[in-house]
Amino acid sequence: MKYLLDMEDLRDIMIGKDFKWEGNLEDSNESKVRIYFKLIDSKLENDTYNIAVEIDKITTKNKGYYTHINSFCNSGKDAINDREYLQMIAGISSEIKKMLEQFGDTKIIVKSLNCSDIPKNITESKKDRKIIRNVVRDIVKVFKENDEGVYYLPEGISEDMTYFNYNIDVEYTVEFEMVEDFDANEIYVDGDYYPDEETLVINVRYNPDNKLSHITELIGELNEIVAHEFTHMRQVTKGFLDTVGGEPENSFDYYSQPHELEAQSKGFKRKSKITKQPMSDVIDKWFEKYKFKHRLSDEEAEKIKDKIMTQY
Repeated sequence: MKYLLDMEDLRDIMIGKDFKWEGNLEDSNESKVRIYFKLIDSKLENDTYNIAVEIDKITTKNKGYYTHINSFCNSGKDAINDREYLQMIAGISSEIKKMLEQFGDTKIIVKSLNCSDIPKNITESKKDRKIIRNVVRDIVKVFKENDEGVYYLPEGISEDMTYFNYNIDVEYTVEFEMVEDFDANEIYVDGDYYPDEETLVINVRYNPDNKLSHITELIGELNEIVAHEFTHMRQVTKGFLDTVGGEPENSFDYYSQPHELEAQSKGFKRKSKITKQPMSDVIDKWFEKYKFKHRLSDEEAEKIKDKIMTQY
């Protein structure tokens, strides 16, 4: 009789752990999918392990494949007769069988999709949002609990020494500077990304007399600036942004650069979503509030806005 792993041992080793399978659904790299899943239950019946699986997330370049997954989620059924979907299940089954082959025979049952984690189109921006939220959350925590000064994250508030942007495989730290300004009527946020140091620098200038009354505005602006700088982080990593050489001295030329327009668009879209304000209004308010920073005329700012709205 073949050796079978004790069921309790199997649960301890496998249940609730995260696994992934990736493969091509067709004869093209464009059909590659990556499936993240976990084992949620196991039963031993007639010397066979019946393994129940839940799919957490599916990523792919081809958005068309999401149609199959969404139809499954929306139907509430336990199975779907779809070629691509069945290929995914076969891939998952193969991965699990490979992991457990030394312990005995297995039968794989995909019980459900975690549909709350599978939107209509799982895109890079979906994953970006989670990373942005984590950084904004930490900065707001430090802002609420501390006075003027420079703080280094995440090491200042956790045992971790770096954050990890798993979209582009970059580890980075955050240098957060709080500056008091008793003459300020609003809260002002600025940022920069230094790829050589893998550091995201965030500056907040505020009036300590009404510090906490601007928390809502701070959260919106942090989401905008972090999304903006994360875009530059991706551009540098992917080779779309050359950090060697200077930026244009003319403000209009600077803000008209394609990489800068894309970053502005990403940031403003993020703030629009967070604040539930039309993106057009978000852009207008930013250019009005930060005139001292961008040094653009009203006509130039309107032209930049038009580029953002029409090109991205």
